[in-house]
Amino acid sequence: MSGSRKESKEHTLELPEDDPQVFALYSHWLYFSTIPVVVERVAKKKLPENSAREYNDLIKAYLLGDKLLDTNFQNSVIDAIIEQSTTTNPDEQRYYSGEDAVKHVYHNTTESATIRKLLVDMYVDTAAPNWLHGELPKEFLYSATEGLMKKRVSSCNPIKASKYHVQPSSN
Repeated sequence: MSGSRKESKEHTLELPEDDPQVFALYSHWLYFSTIPVVVERVAKKKLPENSAREYNDLIKAYLLGDKLLDTNFQNSVIDAIIEQSTTTNPDEQRYYSGEDAVKHVYHNTTESATIRKLLVDMYVDTAAPNWLHGELPKEFLYSATEGLMKKRVSSCNPIKASKYHVQPSSN
């Protein structure tokens, strides 16, 4: 560290707005090159609320990596997010990032952030209609819609007029 800043003189770096638990993930990764499981699983089940907390911590970790300009850490976090999304619990359920994670990413990253593309692709490939009931960022919804359209083009069926005909009432 150089310069006349307090951190330079004391050889410290203060990150008051960052979650200590998330910084602990970074510290663990620096020493062991792995990202530990963030939330203990109850009876080895991935409960939705635990999964949401884990995704939110991973999102915060990615953003910390962005702030620290550590692309290797960011890539490890991306790997952890993908691993999280492809791991099934004993009940054969998978959990994905939710509305809070998407909002946090879109409010704290630029348009070019690859984590945005990851979240869009996760929604395009796996989302159920009820995933859209929240208040997701407009940019995200646009990208997800575009992704769904691109996916649909490859399996386009002809439009049948009869599907749209007005049916006579049966009075």
